[in-house]
Amino acid sequence: MPPLVLITGAFALGIAIAQLLAGSSWVLAALGAAVLLLTGGIWAYLQGKRGSFLWVILCFLCLGYAWLGLCKTPFPQSLEPFLNHYVKIEGVVEALPSSYPNRVVFVIDKP
Repeated sequence: MPPLVLITGAFALGIAIAQLLAGSSWVLAALGAAVLLLTGGIWAYLQGKRGSFLWVILCFLCLGYAWLGLCKTPFPQSLEPFLNHYVKIEGVVEALPSSYPNRVVFVIDKP
């Protein structure tokens, strides 16, 4: 099987595991990822160069797990009522705006 397919599959499996364990804490996830990576690293070291690809697969599995966890991070409670609504903010622009492909960001100070 091509390496890119294995890496993509490991990433997708990490996302699926994160979806199944949606209620678990980050501490448990971090501990599990550390144990997996440590085990994979030791195994790769003992096997030589041939076994080092398993460590890369385990890294992408943990990365997929973290990806879903980061994507589900909620907004702070103070901003949630304003989602998908236009708001009017009054203040003094402190610096030049930062332009991005999909938005312009202003730094505003209170009047």
